[in-house]
Amino acid sequence: MDKFQVYLASGFFNPEQIKVVKNLERILTEAGLKVFSPMRDNFCPAGADERQSNACFLKNIRAIEESDFILARIDAYDAGVMFECGYAKCYGIPIIYYTTETRSKGMNLMLAQSAYGYIQGEKNLRLALEWAKKNSEKKSSIAYEIHSLYRNTNPYTKVNIKKII
Repeated sequence: MDKFQVYLASGFFNPEQIKVVKNLERILTEAGLKVFSPMRDNFCPAGADERQSNACFLKNIRAIEESDFILARIDAYDAGVMFECGYAKCYGIPIIYYTTETRSKGMNLMLAQSAYGYIQGEKNLRLALEWAKKNSEKKSSIAYEIHSLYRNTNPYTKVNIKKII
């Protein structure tokens, strides 16, 4: 499996979630990133047997391990997304949390402490990716640039990770 730039962690259990995931896939791809999206790249249908479920699980695990960073949509606090983030954290893979809603649950202590960044809204995601790409020499350092942006000053969103911690 090739090295993926970003693993897109998000629930995709209703039409609204599916629409958001497809949009995030497009935004990340347009930013020049290689994206692994379980919804698109490793869909496991409801009612899958144990063998198929295990194969999907292991493919997602490998994709997380081979990713440069995780973009995790946390609006719904999906259990699968939380598992993926915890797993990535154990491997030292940077996690950038994303919410679409202004009235989202946002960040709690565990998420804030594990975050490389927190981005709220599509516009801010586009701006942060653009800023990070301009300020990084290699695509693999985009997560680091977003980390620097969100740990220091954050011109693209009202939420600064330092205020959350």
